[in-house]
Amino acid sequence: MRKAAERLADLIDPDRALRTAAALAYSDLTEVYDEHYKIKPVREWPPELRQAIKKMSPRTFNADSTDGAQDHVLQLETWDKPRALEMLFKHLGLLTEKLEHSGRIELRWRDRE
Repeated sequence: MRKAAERLADLIDPDRALRTAAALAYSDLTEVYDEHYKIKPVREWPPELRQAIKKMSPRTFNADSTDGAQDHVLQLETWDKPRALEMLFKHLGLLTEKLEHSGRIELRWRDRE
């Protein structure tokens, strides 16, 4: 039981979590393209960028109706970048949430007879 707890503690690394949030927040999808605007093989993507990808879906369709050819594309969906930025802002103290209330509260007691 103790060994399992130690392994779990090793996995829960606040610095790693912060680096992952930063990788998501600062991800730049232009890094997946080569100089000819073709998508590079996934193994050539920076590791930080691979972390930012939530879903990859290969698609086939005719992008240019005049050529009659089917085009193969890879549709990418990223994790929630604004949420990652929000988490970083909160961690750095750049964003604080406050609940302000104005008005009046009235309390009344009823005597028991």
